[in-house]
Amino acid sequence: MTPHKALLPLPWQRHLQQSFKYCKQQFSGTSINLNTTLQSNAIYKDLLTQGIINGKEEASLNSYEAVFINKDSKQLISSTFDYDRSSNQWKTNPLPNRSSDLYLIDGSWNPLQSSSSQTIADGNDLTVDYGNGIKYSISAIEKDISNKAVTEIYPVDINSPNTPGYNLFKTTPPAFPAGSKVYYSAHAPLQTTYFSFLRNTTSFKKIDEFINAYANTSKTKIDYNAVCQLQFDTVKRLVVFSSNDTPDSNCPATAQPYEIRTIGQQQILVMTAPPSSAKSLGGKEFYAINNGELLEGKVVEPVNAKNNTPATGFKVEIMYNKIAINHLLKYGGLPIDAQL
Repeated sequence: MTPHKALLPLPWQRHLQQSFKYCKQQFSGTSINLNTTLQSNAIYKDLLTQGIINGKEEASLNSYEAVFINKDSKQLISSTFDYDRSSNQWKTNPLPNRSSDLYLIDGSWNPLQSSSSQTIADGNDLTVDYGNGIKYSISAIEKDISNKAVTEIYPVDINSPNTPGYNLFKTTPPAFPAGSKVYYSAHAPLQTTYFSFLRNTTSFKKIDEFINAYANTSKTKIDYNAVCQLQFDTVKRLVVFSSNDTPDSNCPATAQPYEIRTIGQQQILVMTAPPSSAKSLGGKEFYAINNGELLEGKVVEPVNAKNNTPATGFKVEIMYNKIAINHLLKYGGLPIDAQL
């Protein structure tokens, strides 16, 4: 089956050569030439669905993502597929509308131009250039997982009993078959990148007005993850998080420092994300005011090359070759005809 060639709406972000060193400290495997690998074959990510069925939590696998490089255009391509049981066929899942996503480029907020996602080989690494100074670098480690249990693939420190959820399949999957491979990849931009995924109309003209409005102890702002609410301590320059009033809220009442960064004419409030939402290392988020809108988003930073410490927002992406993903699809509840 040939993956449908749909451009990524966002960078398929992985990492710098420096982060590869960090990644290799955490996962055993072999460095691969990512440019050659992705031009030769697609690699795949499982998109699990979990839920309560007859009072019991179960997981199934009805969707996957395929990633590869177009040999002619040199663009990084991604496609998401859903299995249609009425026709017993894989169907392309249309890409989400990301028109509201903005990147801070040259002192102003602009949408990402996905059509300019050119890939450049850099040794074993791969640089993806999205234009306007937005560049990400990818590195990856390949590991043979033949005869490995499916629950051993995710490292303990980024895994929980329900993630990735293979143990919740209705039929417990046996070990991966011969020829199965996993790819541990990590990502970072070549320079600090501000990415806004939420925009709401506001009456605030400057970021100071936003801070002062929520410095009043009688008023709180709900954080974008809807778990926490926040206030500002302008004397100590702290963001004070607490749980909101919903039953599922479980945000530790933790204070984190904030800072104001000036990029061109833009002022940005940068803070460490509340513990309940920052599962990646050193996660940072920001608020900014732009053209009558309150922008909220993530700060993503390069690896510290001097001491090889992880980038802000560092995470490991785990993907598979065709043999391995077919094994997961089979035991994820799909018929044999769903094999890729």
